[in-house]
Order: sequence, then structure tokens, then C-alpha cells
Amino acid sequence: MKSYGFDILRSWRALALIGWAVIFLALLSPSTAWADDCDQRPWNAADCMRTSGIRPTMVIIFSALPTIAAIIPNLISPPAVRPGRPKEVQPVERRPQEKPEQKPQVNYAVQVSTQQIDLPVGQSASFSIKAYKSVDNSPWQPAPEVSLRVSFNPAAPGLSLSPASGAGEMGVTVRAAENVREGDYSISVTGAAPGAHAHATMTARVIATYELYVSAPRFEIAVGDTFTLEVRALKMNPQGVKEVVQDARLRPFLPTEKDFFRWDPPGPYTKGRTELYGQVTFKITALKARQPSELCFLDFHAIYPDKTEIKRRVEIVLKAAGFTMEFF
Repeated sequence: MKSYGFDILRSWRALALIGWAVIFLALLSPSTAWADDCDQRPWNAADCMRTSGIRPTMVIIFSALPTIAAIIPNLISPPAVRPGRPKEVQPVERRPQEKPEQKPQVNYAVQVSTQQIDLPVGQSASFSIKAYKSVDNSPWQPAPEVSLRVSFNPAAPGLSLSPASGAGEMGVTVRAAENVREGDYSISVTGAAPGAHAHATMTARVIATYELYVSAPRFEIAVGDTFTLEVRALKMNPQGVKEVVQDARLRPFLPTEKDFFRWDPPGPYTKGRTELYGQVTFKITALKARQPSELCFLDFHAIYPDKTEIKRRVEIVLKAAGFTMEFF
């Protein structure tokens, strides 16, 4: 550390030298005899200004006072330590600031093949999902890294999705059990990628099952016998119960062997004649046969108020009179 005592001593020496220099200059200047000499009347400032050798000295002193006033504190005060780095520390070389690497902007989308799928009760239907991405507004392309998931929202008993998850692209099969009520059900489709999430919604419309019920899809009848056949046009109601649609029109198409049977109610079953609706009980009597056993076909059509049409075939095995069956 430096000693501040020597600095103070040097400051006082400098002031002493300045004082002695002023006195020496005053003594060397020739003095002029004035009545108002400053030596005789030093308290009179005007006389002193007129005294030779005094005026220049006072001007120098007063002109230098501001400078001295600024120098003296610096001479007396210890030198301040300038802020900065130590000499032994080498300056760090500044390099141009590197711009942070910008990550590409990636947009994802999930596409569903259809917005609505019709699902008959007791049956199944399918749809497909595919994920896409666009990097920095580039054209859309497949995104195999996207995780896909499907689910009913809310969950619906009797409805199932298979598979429930996949990646990039997947085909999904929807199944409806027999007890599912008719209506619209929402399917949620989600896609997840690093830092991104996409969502789509579709609808599974469960439609009621229509059924043309016949009490015997196949029966045997011999000449002279009568068989009773019940026919009903059914539809599942919102409670999941099948009931008869009374406004559904029933239309039988009799076998080509018309003279072989008698029908009750009798035909023809066309509009304006004997029109059948909802349900009917047929009484079929075999009148004759041309061979020991012959297969005949009786077809029914059910036409519902919403134009839905269902067909059903009944097989009749007609046997000749006196034909007997033997079991071994």
C-alpha cells in the first residue's frame, strides 16, 4: 500500500514555494513613491491597487484561487482508486453475440373420415383417423409421431370402440349392443405430440333396429293340414324394447303354387284391397301337392313410415297326402 503522509508533505511544500515566489517577485518590482502607498496604508484597497507591483500580484492570486481551490483537495486527499479491472487481469475478448437458434413452428391437425356415423343397434360400423403436421407453414404431411386416442364422451354403456388408441393413423370400429338406446353419441378424438395437442369430435348416431318377425321361418305342412303363422313389424323404442309399429305396412308375396294353398286373410294384398298393417296372423291350409315333397317360398315385405323396408322369406315344405315320415 502507498503511504499518504508523503503526499500531504509534498502538498504543503508546493504551497510554501508558491508563497515565497510571490514575495520574491514583489521585492524585485521597483517601488514608486505615492502619497497613498500601500505600505503606508495597507487597509485601503484603492491605494494598494495603485501601488506598483501589488496589482499584478493580487490579480494573479485571485485568478489562481479557483484553480488552487480545486488543486488543494486533490493534493491533501488520498488518491482515489479508479474503478476498473486489475492490471493483472487480461481483458476478455468480446465476440459477436450469437442469435439463439429458432425452433421451427409445427402445427398439427387430426382428420376424421366422417363427422357422423350411423350405427344400427346390435351392429357395427367403422371410421378412420389420420394426423397431419405443417412445419413453418409448409404443406401438410402425415405425422406418425402423433398419439391418437378415441373415447365416448360421456361414456355410454353398450357402446365400444376398437382400438381405443394408436399413432399417426388408425381405423376404428364402433359396436352397439342390443340394449343401446336410439340417439346421438359424441366420440372424442384427440392427438398429442411434443408440445402440441389437437382435438376433434364426431357423432355416432345409433338408429333403432327394425325387425320383421315371423313365428316360423321354415315349417312343413301336409295336404289337408292348416298351419298358423304370425308376422309382426317391430322396431326398438328408446327404452330398448322392441314393439310393433302399427303404421308399418305388411305385404305378402305368395308362392307361385297359388292353387296349392288357401290363405286367411285372403289376398290379393294390395293397396285398396286387403291391406295389412303392423301385425297379422296367417292361417295357411294345404290343398294339394304334385309330388311327395316340394319346397315353396312365402315372402313378406314390411314398409315402415320412415320408408325403411325389410324383407323376410319363409320356407314351406309341402307334402302330398298319405306321405309319411319314418325315423330310424
